[in-house]
Amino acid sequence: MAKAKRVSRDGGIVGRTTDGTAPVTETDATDGNPSAGGVEAGGGTAKPKPKPKPRRAKGTGSLYLKRGVWYARWTHNGITHAESTGIRAEDEDAETRARDFLMDRTEPLRLRRDEQGLELVERQLQKKRERLEAAIRRVREAQSVSELYASFSGSPRRPDCSAGQLKRYAGFLELLADKIGGTTPVNEIRDGTAEVFARKISGSFAAGTYNKIINCLDLVWRTVVEGHNPWEGIVRKRGAATASRRPLTEAETDKLLDETDGELRVLVAVGLFTGLRLGDAVNLRWESVRDGAIFVKTRKTGKPVGIPIHPQLADALGGGRRSDSPFVMPKLAAEYAKGRDRTSIRVKRAMEAAGIETSAKSKTGRMVPVCGYHSLRHSFVSRAIAAGVPPHVVQAVVGHSSLAMTEHYDHLESDTVLEAFARMK
Repeated sequence: MAKAKRVSRDGGIVGRTTDGTAPVTETDATDGNPSAGGVEAGGGTAKPKPKPKPRRAKGTGSLYLKRGVWYARWTHNGITHAESTGIRAEDEDAETRARDFLMDRTEPLRLRRDEQGLELVERQLQKKRERLEAAIRRVREAQSVSELYASFSGSPRRPDCSAGQLKRYAGFLELLADKIGGTTPVNEIRDGTAEVFARKISGSFAAGTYNKIINCLDLVWRTVVEGHNPWEGIVRKRGAATASRRPLTEAETDKLLDETDGELRVLVAVGLFTGLRLGDAVNLRWESVRDGAIFVKTRKTGKPVGIPIHPQLADALGGGRRSDSPFVMPKLAAEYAKGRDRTSIRVKRAMEAAGIETSAKSKTGRMVPVCGYHSLRHSFVSRAIAAGVPPHVVQAVVGHSSLAMTEHYDHLESDTVLEAFARMK
């Protein structure tokens, strides 16, 4: 029976009968040839094992001869296609031209399949990216409470604030770590945990401080923690259960000045006779002391302020610069830079040593501060008004107005203002 020769894409030749029966390989044709095989157990003749067919690259298709004409065959999406090339076996370069014909049919299919493969790889990569990003979020959320400050202080998203404010934030976060545990993962802090913490500190701090703590935690979560913020729902307190800080009496003022010395006496005098806030007072520079007045730009308002130097303040300043430091009070300025509370406590202890009560019971029965450095500022305002300094001038001096002191002098006799400040006791 005659056979039609079939050539695979890689050049292998397989047989196909001309009557359409299934193709047989040349190896298959040796079946039954005793010389091609061994002997089966029991003395029989063993059939030779067929050799494996050569594997073609997937999707390359194959060529075969039928009635002297080359045909191309390929499979796409499970469907086998066969097409005559129109090239006869005896034609010049027949097999090469037939291969080109087959490639023209199969190459676009391979390219499409490769494109689909690339799309599949891209989808798989995207899924891996999403899983990686989710893992990163879980790691960030899983940071412990004790690690929050480092994340917050180094975040480019946090609001710009002073070193002192950052230290207060660090203290509030230490308080949180103390109450709920520094190793507690941040992502485990939910509404219930926040409410328990709020109840724990509610009775230990004044309303204003309590609100500052909660606001700090709210800010930290919004800055460095992704997902739910449990501090948004914590209700802030209204009104503070504190007694107002009162001004000092004249006798208390004299006693305090007598009991202090050195830089601390200068600080007390600056507070009493200029009304400057603690940060502005303790960082006062000699370059700001000139022409019988103190000229500064306050840190809180950023407004320039000019204040005539009272005789008692001039006495405390001691006639001028006494060191190479640009600060009037270099030791206290260095101490304040390490933490403002240290300087506030130093002033409070000086008041207590002078017999001034610095705390009293509030309406709720808690002990609250009534005297501190801020009392010196209140004392300045009270005594300046009592001495006849116009209220709007006092307002400008203490930084409660957007108008600078010199703008008010345009409408007042300068001698009158200076005399009024000099009359302060």
